[in-house]
Amino acid sequence: MNREDLTRVEDQLRDIAEIRSRTLLFHDSSNGLLRRSFAEADLIVLCCRSRQLRLLSAVDALAMPQRPPILVCGDLNTPEETKLLVRIGVADLLPSVPTTDELQAAVSQALRNHGENPTLNRDPRVITVLGAAGGVGASFIACNLAHILQSEAHQQTLLIDLDRAYAPITAMLDLKPTRGIEEAVTNLHTLDALALDGYTTRHESGLHLLASTIDSPFPRAISGSEMSNLLSIIKGRHDLIIVAANRWLDEVSIEALVQSQYVLTILRPELADVRSARRLHSLLTTTMGLHEETIHTVINRHPPRPTLPDSLIQKALAISAVYRIPEDTAMVRHSIDSGTPIMEIDRDAAASRALLQLANIFAETPIPERQQPFGRFWSSFTRSDKHP
Repeated sequence: MNREDLTRVEDQLRDIAEIRSRTLLFHDSSNGLLRRSFAEADLIVLCCRSRQLRLLSAVDALAMPQRPPILVCGDLNTPEETKLLVRIGVADLLPSVPTTDELQAAVSQALRNHGENPTLNRDPRVITVLGAAGGVGASFIACNLAHILQSEAHQQTLLIDLDRAYAPITAMLDLKPTRGIEEAVTNLHTLDALALDGYTTRHESGLHLLASTIDSPFPRAISGSEMSNLLSIIKGRHDLIIVAANRWLDEVSIEALVQSQYVLTILRPELADVRSARRLHSLLTTTMGLHEETIHTVINRHPPRPTLPDSLIQKALAISAVYRIPEDTAMVRHSIDSGTPIMEIDRDAAASRALLQLANIFAETPIPERQQPFGRFWSSFTRSDKHP
């Protein structure tokens, strides 16, 4: 709550190797940013002077299944302050203005203790995919990206479809869930990582899908805290969670976004989609507190000669790079209609190769690309709908 405190602490931690710090000046409208900071940090240092209990109260109110270690710099000694410190689980209390040696020693010790906990060494990652507009192919990209990471990168992957009214990904994978996300949330109080398998449906590739059942009634609202608890359980079972979120940003989608290490926003190379993407980008960064580097922009159905050049899209969105998925209407339609991922239809097609390159961004080890130049040359003559 004091800019001078933040500047001083940042300077004191600057010369510790392999530490990257971010600072946040807290005020009453910062709760969303505060929550995002806690979700992604390995260690939190709170600068909270006496009579500034709003910060501690806001931390106490955060509904998070697991918090990183917390250090507090502040002369806090009243009974109310002490109770708040205990409730938020403070690892160490330092003076309001600690010396550099005191602060560095406390940070190093807290990180060392944090790393010695074997349950914290696993690093499950969440990737959320959502469209900047309707019908841009976000569900299709989420589905095939998850399939590639499971089948090609061999990462234990769970795909969550948050479109609970229509559950389009069940048809894309030709799956018919008998139990789904609504029942899993209803039974959260008894659910654990092993029991979770009873609510997911397994594709032959090994990919697990958590979605609504085809014959489920009109879905009830799921709260952000329920989604947070569900993700916490899923992380105990799967290394990678891909969420096909809703672009209207309901509670479950927002919860997935703030817990994501990566966010993919999908749009077509059309002016209306670019306008929507600008608005979405503002909501993600300014309102929810996502950092620019976590957001990746994907242009789907990219034609050979787009009317809207990539450079103009990048300028409009103030981004340095975009990822392109080439247009291949016939193959995509065949994939969706047959319930077969595109890598199983034609892994050498341009769209398949583009999705494979996109998946390589998130793969723990590089996925090798099959080099068949003559096969692709012949394919370009035999498939009039395919673009290089």
